[in-house]
Amino acid sequence: MKDSIFLRQFFILLCIFCNSFFVSAHVIQNTTIDFDALLKDLQKANQKSTVDAVTIASWLMSQKEDGSWVDIMYGTLPHDPKVTNKHIERILELVKVCSNTESAAFNSEAYKKAIQKGLDYWFISNTKHWNWWFHKIDYPKKIGIIIALMRQIPDNGLDEKKLMTLFIPTEINDITSSGGGANMLDIATHYLYRGILTKDENLIQQTIAKVSDSLLTNITKDLCYLDHGPQLYIHGYGTEMIRAVLQLAYLFKNIKSRFNTRSGNFVLFLQFIRETWLPSIRGQYWDFSIMGRGIVRKNNLKANVNSILKMLVNIDPNNARVYEQAIARIEGNALSGEGVIEKNKHYWAADYMQHQRKNFFFSTRAISKRTVEAEAGNGDNLKSHYFSLGANCIMTTGDEYYNIMPVWNWTMIPGTTYKQTDTFLSTRKQWGVNYGKTNFVGGVSDDMYGAFAYDFEHGTNRAKKAWFMFDKEVVALGADITDNSNLPTYTTINQCLSTPDDAVFYKIKNDKKEIKKTFNTTDTSSSLDYIRHKNIAYFFLQPNQVRYTHFNQSGRLSQIANVSNTEPTDSVTLPVFSLFFDHQIAPVRQSYAYAIVPNIETENAAKKYSIDAIKIIANTDVQQIVYHDELKMYQAVFYKAGKFTHQDKTVQVNKPCVLMLKNGKVLSIADPTQLLQTVDVTILSNGQGTTKTIPFSEIKGKTTSVLF
Repeated sequence: MKDSIFLRQFFILLCIFCNSFFVSAHVIQNTTIDFDALLKDLQKANQKSTVDAVTIASWLMSQKEDGSWVDIMYGTLPHDPKVTNKHIERILELVKVCSNTESAAFNSEAYKKAIQKGLDYWFISNTKHWNWWFHKIDYPKKIGIIIALMRQIPDNGLDEKKLMTLFIPTEINDITSSGGGANMLDIATHYLYRGILTKDENLIQQTIAKVSDSLLTNITKDLCYLDHGPQLYIHGYGTEMIRAVLQLAYLFKNIKSRFNTRSGNFVLFLQFIRETWLPSIRGQYWDFSIMGRGIVRKNNLKANVNSILKMLVNIDPNNARVYEQAIARIEGNALSGEGVIEKNKHYWAADYMQHQRKNFFFSTRAISKRTVEAEAGNGDNLKSHYFSLGANCIMTTGDEYYNIMPVWNWTMIPGTTYKQTDTFLSTRKQWGVNYGKTNFVGGVSDDMYGAFAYDFEHGTNRAKKAWFMFDKEVVALGADITDNSNLPTYTTINQCLSTPDDAVFYKIKNDKKEIKKTFNTTDTSSSLDYIRHKNIAYFFLQPNQVRYTHFNQSGRLSQIANVSNTEPTDSVTLPVFSLFFDHQIAPVRQSYAYAIVPNIETENAAKKYSIDAIKIIANTDVQQIVYHDELKMYQAVFYKAGKFTHQDKTVQVNKPCVLMLKNGKVLSIADPTQLLQTVDVTILSNGQGTTKTIPFSEIKGKTTSVLF
C-alpha cells in the first residue's frame, strides 16, 4: 500500500508473461519471452519524473564528493517513523532525467558521475532501516528501475551484478515471507524486474506460479479481506489487490487466452468486489471502519476508484449496471443511495457487520480473541487505541466523517462505550497484533436483517453491547456498563461533521413541540424523547443522561499521523456534532437503549415515525432482545442459556447464541463464540411447540437457518 504505483507496474508487466493466469496456476503457455520488449515496457512505465527540475538540479549541486547528501541520515537509522532515507529515491530521479532522450541532461557526464558516486556510497554506508519494508520492497524495486533506465545509455558505468545483490529476498518461497496480499505482490515485483534484467525465463515462470498460488490468501470465506493479521482491511490493502488483479484482467480482455471469468479464483474476486468492497462506499466515501491505519490520511475517505470500476464494466459485463451506478454515485451524478442493493451482511471472520438501505448505511466493527484492532504503524493512526471497540459508521450522504479525524475525540468513536482519557498508551503494540479479550463477538444475518453482539472488555471498562438492524432503523442496547477507574464513561451515539448553519432539534417527553438549538451550544437531559441533527433522528427508549455538543473542535493531523513531509502546517478546526450518554464516574451495571432513525428531516416526520413498533423485551447482562411489531420479528442475544416469553411466544435455548425469529416460523441462528457444535432451540406458541437440535454451521460463525 505504501508504494502502490510499483504494484500496478508489476501487474502491467506480469500480464505480458502469463497467458492463462487464473485458468491454470502453473502452466505458462508461451515458452519464449521477448525480453527486449519487456525492458522497453519497464523503461517507458518509469521514465517520467514526478519531481520538478529545480529540485533535481539542487540535488545534483548539493551532493557531496563522496556521493552522499548532508540532509540525509545514513548508517543504522533510529526507530522513528519520521526518519527515512531518501538516498536511492534521489538517485532514481537523477537517473530519470539522465536517461530520458528528451531531456537536456540526457547522457550528461555530470549526472552519470553523480549517479555512480551515489550508488557507490550506498554500498559503503551500509544503511539499515528499522522497517523491513524498505530492504525487501522499496530499495530493490527502485534499484531495478535504475538499472533498467540506465541501459538506455551506452557505457553507463553501472556494476549491475553488484547492484543486484541488493535484491532480497532471493528464494522463490520467500515471496510470501512477509505475508500475502499487497506485500507479497510488492516483493514479487523485484523478482520480476530481476527476471527481465537477467533474461531469466525460469525465474519469471516460478514467480508467476508462486503469485498464482498465493493470490487469494487474504480473501476469507465470508468474502471479507483481512491483512496484517486477522485485521479488517477492505480498503487500503484490499483495494490495492483489486486494482492489481483487474489490471491483469483488463489487459487480457481482447486476446484469445483471456481470463476465464468462470474460474473459481476470478469469480471469487468479482464477488468480493460486488458484495463487500463496493458496498463499503456510500456515495463518494468509504466506511471509516474498513480503512486500517490509512483512516488518518488526509482525503483518504474519498473513494477515488473509478478507474477500477471502469475496468470492471468491461471485465464483468453481466454486472456492468452495478459498476456504472457506482461510478455515477462517486462522480456525484447520482444520489448516494441510487442503485444500492439493500441487504445485511455479517462478516464472521472479521467481527464486522454491514447494513444497507437505500437511504442509509450502517456498520459495526468489534474485536474478539480471533481478531485484532485497527493497527498503528509508521507513525500513522496514533490514537486508534479504542477505534475498534464497537465502532459504528452511520451514513446517509456519505460525507459525515470526511477528514474529521484530526479533530475527533478518539475516546468517543461513534458506537463505543469507553472512559474519557487523554492518555493514548505509547506501549500499545503496532502492526495488527492487539487481539480482543472475549469470545462472544459476532452476529446473525439472513441477508436482509441482522443482529450483532459484543461482549466488550477493555482495560477497566466492560459492557454487553448489541445492535439490531431493520428497514427504517437500527436499535442499540447496552447493559452491564461498568468501570472502576476514576474517569467518566461515555457511550457515544455519534460524533460527526456539522456546519454552523445546522441546528439541533430535540423533544422532551410529554412536550408537544421540539426545541431548536443553534450552533455553538451544548445541553444535557434525562427525559428526551428524541434528538435530531441533519437528517437523522435518535430516539431514546429508556431514561438516560443524554448530552450533546455542537461546536468547533480543533486538532493537529500530526497528533495522529506521520505528516512531517506533507503537512508542515496541520492545525485543523471543524464544526462537530457529538451525542452521547454520560454514565459518569465508576458506573456499575448501567444500561442504555436507543434507535437510530435516518430520513427524519422535519418535526412532522419525527411525529409520523412509529417508534412504538420497537419493543425492548430484555436488556441485561444475559439477554438483549428486541421485537419489531411491523416486521413480526424477534432479534435476540443470549449470552448464556435461557429463555424469554413475549405475548404468546416463548423461545428457549440451551447454549449462548444470537438468533432471529420471523413470523414465529423462520429461525436464523449463529454462535458468536465460534466454539460450539449444536444448540437446542424450543419455540412455543400458547404453550404448544417443539424443540429442535440445530447444528451450527461447519463454517464457524456463519448463520444457520431452519423452519419451525
